[in-house]
Amino acid sequence: MGELRILEGLVVFLIILPLLRSFFIKLESIDGLLFLPFVSFCITIAIFPAYGFRPECIPLLLYTFSLTIAYITPVFTLLKHSPLDIIPEKRSVFAIAAAILLVPTAGIAFFFTPSQETGLVSEGVFTRKVYNLPEKTEFMLRIYGSGEGEAPGGARRPLMLLVPPIAGSVSVIDQVCLKLWERGFTVISYSRLFDISQQGEGGPYGTSIAAVYRLFRVHTRGFKLLSVNTAGRALEAERIKEIQFLLSYIQADHRGDSVFAGVDTANIFIAGYGIGGGALTQLAGSPGFNRTNPGVKGIIAVEGPIFSAFTGEEPPPQAAGEDLSWFRSLRAGIVRWFSRWRPLRITGLGVVPRPEVPALYLVSDKAPDPRYRDTRYAAVFQALHGSREPAVLAAVPGAGILDYTDIPEKFPFYRVLFPGKKQSPWDRDRRDFVKETAAMMTNFAVLFLENSPALPRREQLGQDIYLETGGAWNFRNPRSILEL
Repeated sequence: MGELRILEGLVVFLIILPLLRSFFIKLESIDGLLFLPFVSFCITIAIFPAYGFRPECIPLLLYTFSLTIAYITPVFTLLKHSPLDIIPEKRSVFAIAAAILLVPTAGIAFFFTPSQETGLVSEGVFTRKVYNLPEKTEFMLRIYGSGEGEAPGGARRPLMLLVPPIAGSVSVIDQVCLKLWERGFTVISYSRLFDISQQGEGGPYGTSIAAVYRLFRVHTRGFKLLSVNTAGRALEAERIKEIQFLLSYIQADHRGDSVFAGVDTANIFIAGYGIGGGALTQLAGSPGFNRTNPGVKGIIAVEGPIFSAFTGEEPPPQAAGEDLSWFRSLRAGIVRWFSRWRPLRITGLGVVPRPEVPALYLVSDKAPDPRYRDTRYAAVFQALHGSREPAVLAAVPGAGILDYTDIPEKFPFYRVLFPGKKQSPWDRDRRDFVKETAAMMTNFAVLFLENSPALPRREQLGQDIYLETGGAWNFRNPRSILEL
């Protein structure tokens, strides 16, 4: 992303020049410098369509916009060929204040600009468009390791299907897919039309601010308000249909298709992010899932809230008017009227799914804290301990809710907004979360691979990772998912 830093540096340079007019006599005669704040504003705007939504550039955008407004009067005066009587930087207070404010504004943009490229991996990745005609849904599959054929020794590679988060879609788990492929899986992920920043044939497509706000509200208020939880349930139901369709597609007969050559569809693992993780847990706990999908050997839910497991308040019953006195009838009417304006709240848990296959839950290091364990993660912990098969929950120290994705590398600024508990969000290089995420997924999957001679490569992980087991965990040492 070096070219992005060059653009940010150009913006800062264009801002500094007009601010220096009051300090250098030779610059006072260059009236064209008054147009530079507007030029810097235009360049900052251009960053977003060129590089996607860059949150670290928002302060710079607001700063250049404010500076452009401040220079509107002298610019129009200059265009009318009138004498320039009022120039912002002639007032020393303005020039000094603008220069001081530029330091943190530009500092945020430079500090949080990713050091690596944020584009999708292309080498060794095959894309395919798939249609679910009954649901009228279009998927853009990304298959990592397609056409490679069999693994060394003629063995077929186990398959890892990654259900991406709705926000960011496959672009924020691309590096996770790459690391899993390098460890020995064939990896499939996808984006669909209604994902935020979904990937199409022509590249990424944006979405409305309203859709982003609705999704943010689901993740923050879906555990408190029934109406918001209902929206989360709807998204969860959509993800369940997607997983079911993709499983049927993957397990269909692909004989002669080079894309699926060497893929062991008898050993499938599914990892779901966000709402996809909750949907995956719900689906794996549905009756007959194991019998219908014998090739699925395990699931991995990454920060996957289970919205359908929560229950809420019931609306006030409609009382029969003829059985009530006029006073009670009036009071009931007033209560019903106010109930329309008071949002119904979540009261607890209802039926929590019990997965029929081994499960790994990757969560923020805040999850074990009682403040979060009994609220946001209540359904996850109950699913963990109620599982019919071996289940384990893992929390990497310092991991926030976004850290098991590519986001720490591609959008470092978000770590300030959603940090972990035990690590400063400013310490970006303490852990390689993408590498550890892929390693934990691999170590977990290898424990349950059946009759697969092509075992993915395991890795030794730090013993500081928090683990909690549930279900019928029958391993002598549950920490084996951290060891070679």
